[in-house]
Amino acid sequence: MNDIIRRGTVESVDYKSGTIKIVQEDRDDSVSFDLPLMSFEYNPPNIGDMVIAVFLSNDNTQGFVIGKPYNKSNLPTNGKKGVIRKDYDIDAFVEYDKNTKTLTLQAQNILVKGNMSHEEGGVS
Repeated sequence: MNDIIRRGTVESVDYKSGTIKIVQEDRDDSVSFDLPLMSFEYNPPNIGDMVIAVFLSNDNTQGFVIGKPYNKSNLPTNGKKGVIRKDYDIDAFVEYDKNTKTLTLQAQNILVKGNMSHEEGGVS
């Protein structure tokens, strides 16, 4: 049961299948088999990113990648209490500030499909 949770560096990304291979520095730089990413969103890490993987306790060849942890080279953008943020790219994000009750959408282009309505306050 020891070391089922491991840290690794992304070596390759298979965008079509949603899997990655990681280099495990603490295991003589061994390269994992294809590990699936969590499937609640499609946002694969970049080659060279640090990720956390969970391996099955009875099989070191099977596991999945939880995601990228925050660290010195991956700090939260606008990290503060009451802020929920999803970054899509360097200059594209959705952010909600619970303190000011403000939702911010930022991207070079924003496309809204379907009907859109608003109440109170109008558009400025």
